[in-house]
Amino acid sequence: MSFNNVQAALNTKLVTLGYAVAWENKPFNPETDVAEDTPFVKVDFMPAETQIIELGINGKNSLRGIYQVSIWAPIGLKEGDYQSRTYAEAILAAFKRGDELEYGTTLVRIIKSWKSPALETQSYYTVPVSIRWKAYVDN
Repeated sequence: MSFNNVQAALNTKLVTLGYAVAWENKPFNPETDVAEDTPFVKVDFMPAETQIIELGINGKNSLRGIYQVSIWAPIGLKEGDYQSRTYAEAILAAFKRGDELEYGTTLVRIIKSWKSPALETQSYYTVPVSIRWKAYVDN
């Protein structure tokens, strides 16, 4: 499967935005890894079930899923939610419907992206941005 290539293509695009990123399964401490009063983003790669789109042993498969980028801003920033909205708009602009990203031999297409309502905890104001993607790969 090429889920690794899909994730690498999406991660590579996200890195171009220059934000501090809390990657999956990697140590991250916002108190030491991010400048004070600066948001960071957390990535969740959520692949869906693989679909067969061509019959035969050499037929292609359709990979789909959601790449969730959540913006975590410390509560009490003097700009309020402005920084979070700015980050969200930049992420949405970077992952527009129809964009194509490539990694290795895998071509990833962005189906759509959207911002969900913010969530608030005692320490963080979190804005989830979801990016729906698809890729067609060899069996």
